[in-house]
Formats: sequence, structure tokens, C-alpha cells
Amino acid sequence: MRQAFGSRFRRLHDLGEGWQRVNVLPFYRERPRFSAGIQELAAASGAPALAAYVSESWCAHIEARTPQGVAISAHLPNIQDACPYQHREGQPEPFAPHLVVEAFEAWATEAARSPDPATVAAIVGGAWNDRPFMEGRVLALIAALGFPPGTEIPPLFDPDDNAFWQSRQFTFLADARAANLVSIAERGELPEPGWDLSPRDIDYLRFSETLEASLYGEGLSRDQLIAQRAQLASRWPAEPPPSLDELRRQRAEARKTDS
Repeated sequence: MRQAFGSRFRRLHDLGEGWQRVNVLPFYRERPRFSAGIQELAAASGAPALAAYVSESWCAHIEARTPQGVAISAHLPNIQDACPYQHREGQPEPFAPHLVVEAFEAWATEAARSPDPATVAAIVGGAWNDRPFMEGRVLALIAALGFPPGTEIPPLFDPDDNAFWQSRQFTFLADARAANLVSIAERGELPEPGWDLSPRDIDYLRFSETLEASLYGEGLSRDQLIAQRAQLASRWPAEPPPSLDELRRQRAEARKTDS
């Protein structure tokens, strides 16, 4: 999942019978392998898999595969012209709606679900508009394929609480620098001297990966992460970024001044 789609998992749902749905956000430095990733996930799990990459709530690139060879690559809405959003792997070609509906039915059958072809057809044939947002249409498609809403599995702790706020600010800067290096390499260029990641950058990037893996029990406990964060702060003393509470206080003062 991390190699294919990104390392930050948000809103994990248990759909029952071994099925899960999760919202994934990649770090800036990560380059998800969307089409290949869904193929590898279906092969590794031995079960059908589906992923949707939503751009600004307006459109979605959907990839679906099954171990028996069902393959779907579709852009919603189904438009002839180029999408105004830049899809990393390119925009899938326009499709014949009835063929895609049949493919989704085959996907759902292999998943041992009972799809609603009429609803799938309505979603696949939907026009481009802002109601509902594309995230809602993707969830409606999953429901039309025969899956229940499911039960959300809460993370073990909030990665955005004050305990990790300052470390996440350092991580954000390091992630931006790492993403810049990846972009330079993708263009076939060489980075200028001094653009390499510092040892501090690398330490904070590793910490962020451990923190994200720990949200659903794969890494350290919250207390262990807080201790590790303190070790990083001791190892790399620096002027800390403002805390979340301080930022809120500053915003409140700014609003008072504006009024």
C-alpha cells in the first residue's frame, strides 16, 4: 500500500468480511505508482482491488483489478477533451459506458458482492458538475458495487496533536526538500551543491515514517514516539517553529486587529 499509494493513512474503515477502505495521502517526496500499484495489490492480496485518485474534488482516475484479469482504467467524468487537472500517469482514454459498467459488474462478482448495475451506470455516466463532490461519487460507486459503509477504525492517536506539532513542521520542510530532489532527478538534472538532505532532514523524515506507521499499530506507542521526538530535539537543537496553540493565538489576535 505504501509503495503504491503513499504512507499517510487516514480514515480507515472496516467493511466486513476482510474488506477495508482507506484514504491515503502521499508525502510530497513519494511518487505513487497508481496503475501498477493496484495490479500488484490485487496480486499480493489474491482479491479484487480498487483505487481512486481524486483531484480537487472535481474528477477521479479510477483503477480496478482482479486476480482473474478484470482490468478497469477510467476517468470520471467520462470526457473527450483533456482534463484540466494534471494526472501523474496521464488521463485514461474515454470509454464506452456500457463496457465499463460490465467490467465493474465482473469485478464485483469476483469479489463475491452483489452490485447495482443501474446505480453504477448512473455514476459512470454522470456529467461534470460540483454536486456531489467526486469523493462522494467514489463512495457511491463502492456502495453500488455491493459494499456497506463500514465502521471506521480510529487511529491510536492524533498525529496532528500538540505532542508532534513542532516535529511535523521540521518534517514538512525536509519533505519539501526531498520532493525537490526527486523532481530534479525525474527531469534528468543534477542538484546544485548544497541541495542534499542534511542529517537532520533524514532523521525527521525517518521519524515521520515511524509516526505514520504507528497510527494503526505497526510501529511505536504514542509515549515511545514522544520520547523519540524529544531525542531528536536534543540531537538537533534549533529555534522551534511556533506551537499549534501559539499559531491559533496569533490568528485570534490578527482577527481582532482586522475587525
